[in-house]
Amino acid sequence: MRPRFLRLPRRSSRRIRADLEEELRFYFDMRTRELVDGGIPEAEARREAIREFGDLEFTTRYCLAEDAMSNRDTHRADRLAELRQDVVHTWRTLRRAPAFTAVALVTLALGIGATTAIFSAVNGLLLRDLPYRDADAVVRIWGARFDAPDRAGQISVADFLDLRARQRSFTTLGAFAFGGGTYVGPDEAVPLPGLRVEPQVMQALGIRPYLGRVFTLDDVSAANPVIILAYGTWQRLLAGDSGIIGRTVNVSGQARTVVGVLPPAFFFPSASETEIYTPLDLAALQSDPVRARRFRRLGAVGRLRDEATVEGAQVELVGIMRQLEREMPETNTNMSVLARSARDAVVGDVRPPLLVLFGASVLVLLIACANVAGMLLSRAVGRRQEIAVRAALGAGRGRLVRQMLTESLVLACCGAVGGILVAIWGSRALGTAARGVLPVAGLVRVDATVLVSALLVTFACGLAFGLVPAMSMSRELQAALRGGSTGTTAAAGGHRLRTALVTGQLALSVVLLVGAGLLTRSLLRLQGTDLGYDLDSAFTFEITLAGDRYRTVASHDQFFDALYEGIRALPGVVAAGGSGNLPLRGGSSASFAIEGQPRPEERLPEVGYQPVSDEWFAAMRIPLRRGRSFTRADHDSAPGVVILSEGLARTYWPGGDPIGARVRLGPDSTAPWGTVVGVVGDVRTGVDGEARPTAYVSARQDHWGGAAVVVRTTGSPGALLAAVRHVVRGLDPALPIAAAGTLRHAQAQRLADRRLPMQLLSAFALLALALASVGVYGVMAFSVAARSREIGVRMALGARPASVFRMVLRQGIAAGTIGAAIGLAGAIALGRMMAGLLYGVGPVDLPTMVVSVAVLLLVALGASLVPARRAVRVDPLTAMRAD
Repeated sequence: MRPRFLRLPRRSSRRIRADLEEELRFYFDMRTRELVDGGIPEAEARREAIREFGDLEFTTRYCLAEDAMSNRDTHRADRLAELRQDVVHTWRTLRRAPAFTAVALVTLALGIGATTAIFSAVNGLLLRDLPYRDADAVVRIWGARFDAPDRAGQISVADFLDLRARQRSFTTLGAFAFGGGTYVGPDEAVPLPGLRVEPQVMQALGIRPYLGRVFTLDDVSAANPVIILAYGTWQRLLAGDSGIIGRTVNVSGQARTVVGVLPPAFFFPSASETEIYTPLDLAALQSDPVRARRFRRLGAVGRLRDEATVEGAQVELVGIMRQLEREMPETNTNMSVLARSARDAVVGDVRPPLLVLFGASVLVLLIACANVAGMLLSRAVGRRQEIAVRAALGAGRGRLVRQMLTESLVLACCGAVGGILVAIWGSRALGTAARGVLPVAGLVRVDATVLVSALLVTFACGLAFGLVPAMSMSRELQAALRGGSTGTTAAAGGHRLRTALVTGQLALSVVLLVGAGLLTRSLLRLQGTDLGYDLDSAFTFEITLAGDRYRTVASHDQFFDALYEGIRALPGVVAAGGSGNLPLRGGSSASFAIEGQPRPEERLPEVGYQPVSDEWFAAMRIPLRRGRSFTRADHDSAPGVVILSEGLARTYWPGGDPIGARVRLGPDSTAPWGTVVGVVGDVRTGVDGEARPTAYVSARQDHWGGAAVVVRTTGSPGALLAAVRHVVRGLDPALPIAAAGTLRHAQAQRLADRRLPMQLLSAFALLALALASVGVYGVMAFSVAARSREIGVRMALGARPASVFRMVLRQGIAAGTIGAAIGLAGAIALGRMMAGLLYGVGPVDLPTMVVSVAVLLLVALGASLVPARRAVRVDPLTAMRAD
């Protein structure tokens, strides 16, 4: 068998045809000569030869096709043989350089793993089909206000019924209300978040249950109450019992018949997790017309008609609300609605930070590719003698480039194995950390789509970091053949390319550092904001009263009085109070009118509205500026009383005293007046909201059926959980407590949607910085090795070691400075993209940029120290003798 470098190259189709024509001519000439020798004239002999041969055109086409096929098979076999040789050679080469292989594989695994993990979240939340029939036709509808059209709220029962009767954009429109319950099992009571839904909601979503059926109109008013379970709830609480359909479960002290179990992939189009579904009866909510129009407790889900769009439905619904405002200004002034697609309802505010994180992971991957490209480039220069020998033995430029690309692709595939393992772990960790932040964290997983994407990324990475050394080496082939061991020009070109790659890594690192710095400063600003109350030494939990036992106002007051008294009796407890909601989680609104002042022509002003218990202000340490707090005397049958926040009092009584004034909360003119009895300090609602003017009413005069309780203690607040549970069980063993923890922990949970992007982006920035530092070290080390003779000559001519040390350091700092300058432009663009995620910090923040550049330069300086010290120790005689 001939050696590979002596084999003929692949024949072209023109060459094949020429060979065939030459062969046919030879045949005809030989046959013609035989016939001529037999006594036949030459012209007749040639005609006889052609006649004997047969169909010449058919034979020509057949021979060409067969030869071309044989040529292709040979070429394919040769390519496969070459590929096998290259893979075997690559494997041996990588085994001979374990340090290089380990660093390259870890670098690729981290880059591919980070990108794949974040893409699993992007795929699950932004790309994967939603679990609804014709999901693009599903629309989620909120209540809103004309002066704040993008601020989602809830809809009143009467408004929803008017919308459903007048709209023409939806085939089905159903309402739902938040309303969970407590599953009372044989061993414990478990609180379950849930929804009360109309059957039309199930129709709009197009749900096909895993077991049983969905609600029908007969279930709404049936004497036997029914329930539908989420798949996870069925598995967790009932062990996946397939015979559960038709059996009853105890929810909030009431026996409910299970009629269905929803599919595993199903989730409701809202930001909250839902475990149980019960029928909603709107007719029962219309018994009081005033409350049906005034109280806004509903959301809605609709299915668009074939010709309708979300935008068109939004315009139509807003138009209907304008009509209602004109017809009923007392209750519908400033009331609007907000319609969004199901995708927007599920994703919510997650899209911008998720896209920012995905972009950051791509930057990390680019840095990893640049790092490996630089390593391969340095390694290729060290293999110039090997390449020269292969070229001398007949390997062409294309053959050498294919070998280098094979090496990079093999390296990328090995790195992808580790990257996929990192991605699987990372996606699970991300799903766990994002539970409560991402609306459907369970969708973050590595599936077939993510794996295919990872493989495509791996192939792209292999080409990306393999082409650079391959093309550079092919250009240097002639220099290698001239060889010498010097190769000064080639080495200089390779050094410039490596320096450019490292500069790019540093620039991308600056972009990530600035982004992480902006989010970190924003989070610190949020944590340092004065909220108007004390987060320390406070324990909080939520409790909801449900069941026949708590249907009366008196039973509510009796339970909460006993609860607060029992908690206050615990050792170390200073105060205990409750409210409809913690300020951290926002609050409700109400129209505000002052007795004796003319009513505004357009609409009443909106203020915050919060029902609180007697010791709420003491438990939260909200200062009482004047007047008094609520007492037991402010019960349901007593005259209404109101406490105002300091900002609200300052706005409507500038320089005056509001104590004794009467105010009305609510747009309805029949709402009772309340007397102002106190003024308290301002409180910020949410984690980044302003101090909102707020009116507080006694929880005894506005019963919400539950409370967010805060317990102020002199000891450790975390140690109160067991004691509080004991108090609650003593009052009602069937009542669970939820969201238990310190008030500081509750704030941390509310900041989780800000903290998670900051943590991930910071991790990406640190990873990018580490990779860039390795790149700087590699370039400087190679530069010192390549310039050892020059450094030796300098030192032989009298250069001081300190000057050589500074020369090497200047190269590293120069690369860092250029990279920082380029990266700042990208950082400014990133900051503007992240503007919606920032609080108290501008997208172009000078301190953050200065610190980020300083950190980068320190890293570049640190990575250059070891090569600089190595340059100082170069022996002039040894370096000059080397060439």
